[in-house]
Amino acid sequence: MIRLSWRVGVGAFVATLALLLSAIVVGAQSSTPAASTQLTGTISMPAHIHTGTCAQLGDIVYPLSNVGIPATAGTPTTGGGTPIVGGQPLPVYMSVTKINASIADILHGPHALNVHKSQQAIQTYVACGDIGGVQFGDTLAFGLHALNGSGLTGIALLSGNPNGGTNVVVYLSPTGSAGQDGMSPMATPSA
Repeated sequence: MIRLSWRVGVGAFVATLALLLSAIVVGAQSSTPAASTQLTGTISMPAHIHTGTCAQLGDIVYPLSNVGIPATAGTPTTGGGTPIVGGQPLPVYMSVTKINASIADILHGPHALNVHKSQQAIQTYVACGDIGGVQFGDTLAFGLHALNGSGLTGIALLSGNPNGGTNVVVYLSPTGSAGQDGMSPMATPSA
């Protein structure tokens, strides 16, 4: 009985989180053009949806906004957020992109979401996730694992856009404190 309650509680929490994030993304999209929009920031990691899997990436089928972080506190992101500095939180690098494909289209055949270290180091992958996972309503959530010692892990959310297409939100964060993961907070990844 306790086990069932825990599972229901976690499921409800994840569903609520996914719906909240979906609502934020839909609100953000009303002021964001349909094409990919790059975040302003000191971190700018190219991201794409590829055919294939993380183990064997194929061609790029959907370019995404670069994954980044605002350059200074008070600089809004394209998602409408404002960085708040307090304590020593780990940074969250993110991107928001609307692509012109449905989730069903993306799930038709294997696809993976891959993040690169920088434009200059495009051949170095820092995080990847095979697209699949748990779907809550019209939002599909899946994990992104660290590659090449980046220490960056995260999640991606794909949700249907009311105007057609799919919103893709990527969140990455270092798994350790600054200096332990090779991606120091608020610093540009070296090429």
